[in-house]
Amino acid sequence: MRSLGDSGIPEENKKNEAPSWRRIIANFVQTYADAQRTKNEKERAENRSANWTAWATVAIAILTAVTIGVGISQYIIFDRQLGVMQGQLTEMQAEQRPWIYSETPVFLKSIVQNIAGVWEISSSLSFRILGISQP
Repeated sequence: MRSLGDSGIPEENKKNEAPSWRRIIANFVQTYADAQRTKNEKERAENRSANWTAWATVAIAILTAVTIGVGISQYIIFDRQLGVMQGQLTEMQAEQRPWIYSETPVFLKSIVQNIAGVWEISSSLSFRILGISQP
């Protein structure tokens, strides 16, 4: 007759009950998975949305800093360009170059079609020279 131990399992079968490495790993994986599942169940949708909001705020702050950097670089470039253009204007004014302006054209008669079928416009156009004094 077989003798039963404390657990109700025969003594000769208890030797075969020693946990194998496969069983130990399976128990560990199962315990880890249960812990992760419990952790994920505890994390509410509010926490997830708060995390997304925090990351979105960081992204907006970074993009704002980049936009400010672009604006500053544009200011520097346009300021330098303004300085160059003001220098060119000063140089042109110092040279006293003559400027030619046209007056408003005066139409002498209305638009007509001649015998050959070509449209004719009679007008008078005068120009004025400015910038240098005439001797």
